[in-house]
Amino acid sequence: MAGQDEAERLYASVENWKDTDGYSAQERLAIEFAERFCLTHNSLDEDFFGRLKGEFTEEQILDLVTCCSMFLGLGRMLSVLDIEEEEPVRI
Repeated sequence: MAGQDEAERLYASVENWKDTDGYSAQERLAIEFAERFCLTHNSLDEDFFGRLKGEFTEEQILDLVTCCSMFLGLGRMLSVLDIEEEEPVRI
């Protein structure tokens, strides 16, 4: 299925999102948010939130913040407990 192949390509290239074609403006902004949230959270200033509000509703922004918070916390918990990722099950 072509759509699935494209989605898998985008997931695989998310680390290089700035140089990868195929992401929408919303996806690029969400990826930038997640990256900044995890690495340089103090850089999320009013200007950045203004950009977010131009692409997302307040409810969507809250969902984005919540998801990033939960996954960052989960990742840190797994690291502290030295729990390693298993190979994902392919369906």
